Amino acid sequence: MADTYLFQGNPKHYDMDTYLATHPYIYWRCPNYKDKVQIGDKAILWRAGKDAGMIAIGEIVEAPTPASSIKFPELLGQRFWTSDEIDLNDIKVGIVISEVRLTNGEHLITREHFKLDSVVSKHRIITNPTGTVFEIEDTVAKLMFAAWNNSCDFDTDDPAPSKDTDSEGKYSYVLHKRRERSSALRKAKVKHFLTTNDFIHCELCRVNLNDKYPNSLSEGYIEVHHIKPISTLKEHTPTHIDDLILLCPNCHRMVHRTKDAEKNLEELKKWFVDE
Repeated sequence: MADTYLFQGNPKHYDMDTYLATHPYIYWRCPNYKDKVQIGDKAILWRAGKDAGMIAIGEIVEAPTPASSIKFPELLGQRFWTSDEIDLNDIKVGIVISEVRLTNGEHLITREHFKLDSVVSKHRIITNPTGTVFEIEDTVAKLMFAAWNNSCDFDTDDPAPSKDTDSEGKYSYVLHKRRERSSALRKAKVKHFLTTNDFIHCELCRVNLNDKYPNSLSEGYIEVHHIKPISTLKEHTPTHIDDLILLCPNCHRMVHRTKDAEKNLEELKKWFVDE
């Protein structure tokens, strides 16, 4: 039976939100339990600080090993640290992320929620949350995963994920939709966009939503689209800023008007250039 380990990060020292939003395969420090954590064990990613809580789940796919010997060093995520120092002797564990929820709107499970649970509230992650890796007993793990699963929220037009072979396309679609809605990805893309633009606008039709709607509703609003569908990318491919495009809701709908979103995007680019 697989064990469960919780991996905690502090956003003051590490931009774990962006790392989790952009990397489906991550590495995490594992200074303790390195002789116990095994491939196949379950992983819970936990954000510390004022917005503490359970923000992602996944599975251990690389046993604890020095950073110098990991399989995919390009996925290490070192740039997300506030410090540039790299310790090649640091023990890392490889985790494939199955789902990420970074905000209340995405239904993360907050620390406050678990404080109300008579069992989970007694665990060290609640009573004394100091450390990077925590072993989660089976009883506690079941309650934490139950809370996560019970809060699962899919839009009415989103098919529920399934492990059935026939549903693989639907599952990829849901993952794609969730990553497009990622608050961390959107924040990173908008920040980068504003380094070369004076205001947020659709990169296709160039509309500024502030010109069409009350500022109280439109200010700062824009949608983010993955240019390359996730289903077409190589396994574990991270998302970079250049993989994203800012779109107004209308253009975003048109891009997804048919199954061939890539073709639709190229057609729309040509349409607005020739217009």
